[in-house]
Amino acid sequence: MLHHIEYPRHLLTEAARVLQPGGRLVFVEPAITPVSWLVFKLAHPEPVDLRVDPLSDGLPNPSKHPFESNQAIPTLLAGRHHGRFEREFPQLQLVHRQRLSPFAYPLSGGYRPWCLLPERLVGPVMRFENRLAPALGPLMAFRLLMVIEKR
Repeated sequence: MLHHIEYPRHLLTEAARVLQPGGRLVFVEPAITPVSWLVFKLAHPEPVDLRVDPLSDGLPNPSKHPFESNQAIPTLLAGRHHGRFEREFPQLQLVHRQRLSPFAYPLSGGYRPWCLLPERLVGPVMRFENRLAPALGPLMAFRLLMVIEKR
């Protein structure tokens, strides 16, 4: 859901206010990698804009449709804007970041009605990709697990 929020700064400000120390936000979001970027750009309706500032501020547009999102927001917050995020929100820290699903997610069709991954192969594919995800994740992960914790 993070990539559907027009100004994530508002969510982070509110999380810093209401979370107890040790409280967490857990997100499973799109991961933008060289392979996923190409697939998302060619075959997915939600935009991917790696040039935006994920910590910008503004007034949310109430008429903006939720699917007018930016799938790059989580990758930007966990990547090149990570240091800035922790400087601007010192009470929050990114305690876990993991790139997942280089194979299972795209083979599943995501949220489409079709699936190229037979049910009997889900377990073996998941075990296989979990072993390879640390090496292949930066190149071809489709999902990003982020855990933000209040200090």
